[in-house]
Amino acid sequence: MTEQVDTRFEQSLVSRAVWPWMDAKRGSEEAPPCRRRALIQFVCMLVIAGLLALKYKHAAVTVSCVALYVIITGMLIPRAFLATERFFKAFGHWVGIALTWLLLVPFFALVFVPGRLLLLLTHKDPLTRSFPGPEDSSWQPHRVREDKSHYGKQYK
Repeated sequence: MTEQVDTRFEQSLVSRAVWPWMDAKRGSEEAPPCRRRALIQFVCMLVIAGLLALKYKHAAVTVSCVALYVIITGMLIPRAFLATERFFKAFGHWVGIALTWLLLVPFFALVFVPGRLLLLLTHKDPLTRSFPGPEDSSWQPHRVREDKSHYGKQYK
């Protein structure tokens, strides 16, 4: 069963930027334009290759070859370009997950856990998160400054 799209309604440009529901209903009848993306990627890769050529010649040649592949597939073989782009997006996603677990978890275990244990051992509570004591109020007294010029320049 195919859903009919009411073509009389025109979604505004702002509304389409926030939530392109009309485009999603129409489906993928036409291939997404990839020539512009390929051209942008090609130019960025050439700039990177030029910077790499100053010190690392082999890396510059590699990046130039990838840039050549991108511009050829983007302009002449859009399906290959889109497949390559999908592959590298998935690859980047998995590299991000791997780096999260390989770098952030040990960092947390090596920095925050010992820091918390040190605070517990020294009985310090910089956020005053302890359970309220027998006091009537949780009000923290503040020091009164004699020099009133501080209030004129708060962020100095």
